[in-house]
Amino acid sequence: MPFSAATLTFLRSLKRHNNRPWFEAHRAEYEAAVKQPMHALIEEMDVRLARLAPEIVGDAKRSMFRIYRDIRFSADKSPYKTHASCWFYHRDGSRAVGREAAGGGAGFYFQI
Repeated sequence: MPFSAATLTFLRSLKRHNNRPWFEAHRAEYEAAVKQPMHALIEEMDVRLARLAPEIVGDAKRSMFRIYRDIRFSADKSPYKTHASCWFYHRDGSRAVGREAAGGGAGFYFQI
């Protein structure tokens, strides 16, 4: 299932109603309009990247970033991100984005 207008509509609505009660009431929309299309994109890109750059890995379970924000040290206490993103990482490195330690950092980032 590809991204659609429903994806952008959901993300815009989440920006206006960034709170737990609204999100829980619309969780099914998130699953259908954002999470499933992102998983489909990751799986499709993993197949295509295997031919072009086999060292880059996309895993639907591990590549997608969580929708929940880490608000512990932030002035903005909005609980949810208003975008969806994923990380295609180097198979020999860690999944850490941009870190210099232990081979982390190489890969591709996608955000909608």
